[in-house]
Amino acid sequence: MSKQRLVLMVDDDLKKEFKRTVEDMGLTSTAAVTLFMQQVVNQKRIPFNPTYTKK
Repeated sequence: MSKQRLVLMVDDDLKKEFKRTVEDMGLTSTAAVTLFMQQVVNQKRIPFNPTYTKK
């Protein structure tokens, strides 16, 4: 299986918090995003229910 780079623009604070959180779970950011993407493909949907809170 070949691999390709995925470039995302995200808020710096969100990226830092995400990295800390997944590392606490024993994952890298790459592994966590790959797990998310695989679940989307497997389930043919976002694997959680997105919600919107009006500010």
